[in-house]
Amino acid sequence: MKARDKAYTKAVNTLFGADSGEEFSFNFQRGSEYYYEQVEQFHQLFYSGDKELQMAAWNCLLIWKIDEEIKDDFTEEEWRFIQDRLYCREHGINCFTENRNKMFSSSRLILRPADMAHDLALYRSHLGKDGDFEIYTGKKLTRDNLSLYDLNRPLCFCVFEKATGNMVGITGLYQYDEERRTATAQWYIFKPYREKGYAKEAITTLAKRAFDGKLFEMRETAWRNKYRRHFAKIDLIRADIREINIPSQKTAESCGFQYQYTDHRHFVIEGEGFEDGKIYELTPETRILP
Repeated sequence: MKARDKAYTKAVNTLFGADSGEEFSFNFQRGSEYYYEQVEQFHQLFYSGDKELQMAAWNCLLIWKIDEEIKDDFTEEEWRFIQDRLYCREHGINCFTENRNKMFSSSRLILRPADMAHDLALYRSHLGKDGDFEIYTGKKLTRDNLSLYDLNRPLCFCVFEKATGNMVGITGLYQYDEERRTATAQWYIFKPYREKGYAKEAITTLAKRAFDGKLFEMRETAWRNKYRRHFAKIDLIRADIREINIPSQKTAESCGFQYQYTDHRHFVIEGEGFEDGKIYELTPETRILP
């Protein structure tokens, strides 16, 4: 991250002089021969009044727990800063996987981020017993293969019936490409809830929210372990579907996805080699509103 590197270089120049080649970090281990030298360096950066130097001090704090014995060597402001850094390190989210979006709904459905304890177990249970695991995944149904499928992605949602509160499946986006403004769609409706139009309703509701710019990921800022919302800019959603998965092809078409081409050897099929994939695309112009 350029801002982070710039701040670190500025701090090195401030502490040691330009082109010194020195490196630094703060672990504040009392008893270390460098302890008091680190404390003085920290004072210098913290009270510089320069946000970049304070950022460098924050990013270079490598402590994993608070040692109360060193508290008297810092001012109250510095100590709060150190405690805040430790808290962010311990409680920071994984910006590449965790979904922090709020729930949203359509006429019959609610879409919300997964509860990893309950929803994931239900998802895997249906994958194992619905009878179409190989069609859906291209893998043989084994305990190890089943464990590969999770819901821990920033734009993945569980789908629930409003009327009953029952979870009926999942839908989501992955492979978000910020530069190309594209993402790839995924969906799976549990067998007992199929042929009700739930897949179409869930996908079109998700697509509308994506095209309206209302979905976000969490991205780490230049301050380590501090995160902010990064709203996804998407104006094209793809669907890559196995040739034998006719139901998913029909679902995609019902949502407004348009067939583009067949990509040869697109999927690697466990124990069998390759299979062609049909590539569909959805845009704000072709989408069908939920």
